[in-house]
Amino acid sequence: MAGLLDSVRKAEGADAVQLADAEVHRALARATGNRVYVLLTNTLFNAYLPVRAALAGPFTDPDVAHARLAPLVEAVRTRDRDAARAASEDYLTATARIMLDGLG
Repeated sequence: MAGLLDSVRKAEGADAVQLADAEVHRALARATGNRVYVLLTNTLFNAYLPVRAALAGPFTDPDVAHARLAPLVEAVRTRDRDAARAASEDYLTATARIMLDGLG
């Protein structure tokens, strides 16, 4: 998972950062061992990826995108459920805010 996270920072361009970020989320879903969560994650991305160009704001700076996602990956890596829950909420709230700001 660390390698996938690092690919977010190394990606060039918002599109590549966005796709690298999505792969981290797919890996996080698989790490849960919950097949329903994997299915939901894949379903979400199947709907999201075709319209991602309109939602690229959170992914324009690879270092910032990496920093926003890293606490979640670390919490999952250390199996800290409370930290993972908080990091997930922080990530989703911040990312959604940036996306919404970019829409209007």
